[in-house]
Amino acid sequence: MEFKLSIAFGILFFLTAIVLLFILYKAKLNIKKLEYLQKEVEENNKELSIFNKQKDYILATVAHDLRGPIGNIKTITGFITQDEKLNEESKTLVQLINQSADFSLSIINDLADAINVDRKTEILNQDKIILSQIIELNIQMLQESLTKKRIKINTNFFPSLEIIGDKNLIIRLFLNLISNAIKFSNVDSEIEIETSLHDENEVMIKILDHGIGIEASQTTNIFEAFTSSSRRGTSGEKSIGLGLSICKKVVELHKGKIWVDSKQGVGSVFFVVLPINYLNKILKSIPFDI
Repeated sequence: MEFKLSIAFGILFFLTAIVLLFILYKAKLNIKKLEYLQKEVEENNKELSIFNKQKDYILATVAHDLRGPIGNIKTITGFITQDEKLNEESKTLVQLINQSADFSLSIINDLADAINVDRKTEILNQDKIILSQIIELNIQMLQESLTKKRIKINTNFFPSLEIIGDKNLIIRLFLNLISNAIKFSNVDSEIEIETSLHDENEVMIKILDHGIGIEASQTTNIFEAFTSSSRRGTSGEKSIGLGLSICKKVVELHKGKIWVDSKQGVGSVFFVVLPINYLNKILKSIPFDI
């Protein structure tokens, strides 16, 4: 009886060993297959990365080469429209050319900015930025658009708020947000811009307009590039849907947050929260003559 049990256990052990060996063999084959697939994915990713770099280079080159000529067309047609000898029909045609050049230029600038922001994985410039000065600078740059729509901007700045970051990117951030507020504001309306302390380490910037607002279903993807939420402004201003996606990328590069609160027909409030710099205030408070 014991002999039969020994044989049975031996057979069972032998079968178990065969099953284990088969499982190990299959596992080894699967590991080799996974390694092959991983290598293939890595090679595809390298090719994709090279393709993306080539694409960005081509787009950046085209944008750079087109910016000058189109800018010249915009400037020249602007001068021509001021000619008092020009009849109304010719003046209208020249104004259309000027408007088309202006829109083309905005597309080129948006594409160039989108490429530059995509290339950055971290903040390269560590500039000291006084937020009130940057916002006032953007308001001055957008004065022509404000005058056309007779829009007034009211500001309420918390004194001496500073951040450390890329100055050019921060300028672009608020240029996009303020121009967006102008675009979707009605004629003879007002825009409110406020800076405040969010907590002891962050500053909050609010940009409020009393324009057409945003549908609730569109607020979820409004910060995506080429989103379907892209619309014309209240005076027919065109958009390709890159401005807010650039804003989101700039804010994220600065380790901040951005969101919108909007009601259709009432207006929108865009919130930006960015890390604040207290270093200057601390240094000024130290009595160095002790």
